[in-house]
Amino acid sequence: MRLQRKLSNGDWHDDPDRMDLVDKAIEIDAWLAHPGRAPMTTRDEVLAYLATGQTIHHGTDWYAELRDADAIRPVQRPVVERVICSRCGASIPRVLAMSSSSGTVCPDCYDDASY
Repeated sequence: MRLQRKLSNGDWHDDPDRMDLVDKAIEIDAWLAHPGRAPMTTRDEVLAYLATGQTIHHGTDWYAELRDADAIRPVQRPVVERVICSRCGASIPRVLAMSSSSGTVCPDCYDDASY
């Protein structure tokens, strides 16, 4: 587990030895617990909650949040399927490809009326 706290500029900073922030999160959670969830009372409960990828407040400041950096999953970018223009040979995303009498063409070739 890599404990991180949020800075006032929105960036996250590694703070591996700051269990005092976890203790503050326990105190604050009694006030800020989401409806339907019992407030956390032990360090193990807070660390298990952070391991799910959630954040928790350790103070009343907007940026006073903790997270487990190891639980954050990188965002997967969708794969863009590409096709080749049958006229000029350009590689273009499939969503931009247009059908013409000469096959699949790019928008530039489609707009060119000389074919």
